Amino acid sequence: MAFSCLMFTVQRLQPELIAPAKPTPYEMKHLSDIDDRKGLRFHVPTILFYRKKDLRVGSTCKTDDIVGVMKKALAATLVFYYPYLLVGLEKFPEADADVSLEQLGGDFLKPPFLCLEQLLYSPSNSEDILNSPMLFIQVTRLTCGGFIFGLRYNHTICDGQGIHQFMKALVEMARGEISPSILPVWERHLLNARDPPQVMFAHREEKLPSLDDMVQHSFFFVPKELAAHIAPHLQACTNFDLLTAWLWRCRIIARGKFHSPLPTGFYGNAVAYPVAVSTTEKLIQNPSSF
Repeated sequence: MAFSCLMFTVQRLQPELIAPAKPTPYEMKHLSDIDDRKGLRFHVPTILFYRKKDLRVGSTCKTDDIVGVMKKALAATLVFYYPYLLVGLEKFPEADADVSLEQLGGDFLKPPFLCLEQLLYSPSNSEDILNSPMLFIQVTRLTCGGFIFGLRYNHTICDGQGIHQFMKALVEMARGEISPSILPVWERHLLNARDPPQVMFAHREEKLPSLDDMVQHSFFFVPKELAAHIAPHLQACTNFDLLTAWLWRCRIIARGKFHSPLPTGFYGNAVAYPVAVSTTEKLIQNPSSF
């Protein structure tokens, strides 16, 4: 099939089903209460661009065999991430585009990418989450020797951190490793509600006002208001730099106080919505660090 968009064409070959390189367990895996939320039942599209010089997947890898290398690596990775096979095998089409990475934008590639659908394999039934593969992967070769890695993954099976862990394992297997440096851990029961459910504290995040009750407003921080926080050697920094630095610092401090109850290697959905609560009096009387 040929597709045209922005003056270039992608020739997609017949998709191939990729199975694990070795036998895997045949068992039932339970999702957590977070995984099973209705709002996560969709495929997440992702595209990654690689220049020819970025190919470091192994000393024996040739740029013209990148598809073969990735198929072999995926089969090896699925031995460890076999829960991805609970619905079906992974579909992996390869494709060729008559365009170079520079013609697509080079270093200035940024979303929204108008030709996204050409680079992501999406069969007609892909929206049927219960009856379609967990993963769709398409590797598109470019005329410059680089390639584009297109991925659709079922959000029910993992979150952004989880797919990052999977992709890291895929790269390691492509480099010739015999196993991922971080082994995947299921353990979804850790994020299930108690039986019966027990509310241990007030969940203020569920009582936030709706967007209809909010007003969008811009706040301008002038030099006079920021002067107390600028050190002598930072006189040349912009307001944006300073505010970003403060937000980043506070975020790191907050993360240091948080100890995850999840084991290393957990790749399920673990998204939470924290809410900071304070009184107006405390906000006024305390320094910015508060």
